[in-house]
Amino acid sequence: MKKSFILFVMLFVLCFGVHAQSVVLDKVRTYSSENGFFDLIVEPIDNEITNIESARFRINLTNNKQSLDYIGVTFVDPQDWKLINTDPIYYGTSETTLYPLKSMTYDIVLEPKVDIIPGGQVIKAIFKARKSGEIVEVPLDVYVKTSAFAKYSPDIKVEVIMDEKVDPREDTEITINLENYNARVYGEEEIRVVMTSKLLEDHEVLIGLGARVGEAPAVANVKFKLPKNPNQGPMDDKIEGYIEIGDLKINIPKFDFEIIDYTEKFTEEIDIASSYLGFKTIKTLVYTNDGNNLKKQIVQVPTGFLSRFFTNTNPDARITKETTGQRYFEWDLELEPKTSKTIYVTQSYVWLILLILLAIGMIFYSYMSKSPVIVEKEAFNIETCDGGISEMKVNVIVKNTSTKPIEKLQIIDKVPNIVDVMQEFDVGTLKPNKILKREGSSLIKWEIPELDPYEERILTYKIKSKLSILGDFTLPVANVKYHKGKRKIVIYSNNVSVQA
Repeated sequence: MKKSFILFVMLFVLCFGVHAQSVVLDKVRTYSSENGFFDLIVEPIDNEITNIESARFRINLTNNKQSLDYIGVTFVDPQDWKLINTDPIYYGTSETTLYPLKSMTYDIVLEPKVDIIPGGQVIKAIFKARKSGEIVEVPLDVYVKTSAFAKYSPDIKVEVIMDEKVDPREDTEITINLENYNARVYGEEEIRVVMTSKLLEDHEVLIGLGARVGEAPAVANVKFKLPKNPNQGPMDDKIEGYIEIGDLKINIPKFDFEIIDYTEKFTEEIDIASSYLGFKTIKTLVYTNDGNNLKKQIVQVPTGFLSRFFTNTNPDARITKETTGQRYFEWDLELEPKTSKTIYVTQSYVWLILLILLAIGMIFYSYMSKSPVIVEKEAFNIETCDGGISEMKVNVIVKNTSTKPIEKLQIIDKVPNIVDVMQEFDVGTLKPNKILKREGSSLIKWEIPELDPYEERILTYKIKSKLSILGDFTLPVANVKYHKGKRKIVIYSNNVSVQA
């Protein structure tokens, strides 16, 4: 009787196996190739099996291109599987023809070896397009239950429960859930659970697990937290681990999660300081990246059509214009997480005010210091010979525009040596006091003792060229010198250009 009871217990125990799973078994997944040339949908048809059954996944391929392509599938290290094939079979033995903008469907069938370890299994399928070279890697998740032919007695399902998107600004709760489908009771520290990830140090706990009641499994769970770290940048991570019962060690399929990028627009702080009675303002703008990732952003400060000419920026900005006509100073900022950039916008009308005051002062000074004497020069009676200029008369006109007489004026005119000053003067014309020959030119001097108010004197002389002058001929300016108090005043006429 005792031997019969023991045999019954052993057969009962052999009817169960380990179920380690960290994914949703019936989850339909969608994948896209890197450049979106083709899409792939994986639908589990039967992926919870015993070691004497076959798993089945439905594959739907869609060609997003305008051209034909060929998709092949291979499997990475399927050592625990006796047979992996497709249904229809030719899709696995050769490439699948995928017509432009068309879809097609077939099944992948997985047959395990009889001694496969019960629990969660992952088979990696690689789909590759021949023409585009695009590759999509797809994990096929299978849960292998025990059967009467299995070699392992524990039948425990392990599940990792946590958010797939993790905000590093908050603590994240991670739960390891264990379900015992066996009638066996495990002692308080009989099951060792070990979990690890890039961000999480090895986490180990010893727990016990009660026996199932009827069809309902006994449940135990372990909770721990992934501590918050606002400075943690976005990344992909995975929780991996195993359960250990005595000498039996069973890997638990990984649980993938993502540290999210919570970076948003830069925060902006503005401070404005003014000076010089408000004619100068300095605007200080501080932009801060409060996120957890490098961010590029365009920042703008409004400006006007005229005000931009009186504004300086540090660092230098470019000027942009909207269709509405609004103009902006614009910068391209690139900030690391938790860093800031300061921009200075200085608007100053001080120099404009100074220029206006200076201009007013110069106008006033010019008015106060303006000479009442005007001198003008003109050429007339131009005669030509052989197509060139041969002789002409020149007038130097001196006028007193003030109401007071001006004394002791000296008028000096200059002509180049290419012409001679004739000693013939019209009747009534004031003759020069001197005609001097200098290197390169001749000087003609008049001295006027007094020029009455509003009086005008016309000084006329005649010049004759030694040779005919072809083209343009320019006479230099004449000048008038006189004294105003102790100050010597010099006034210049216009120059005269003559053409043949």
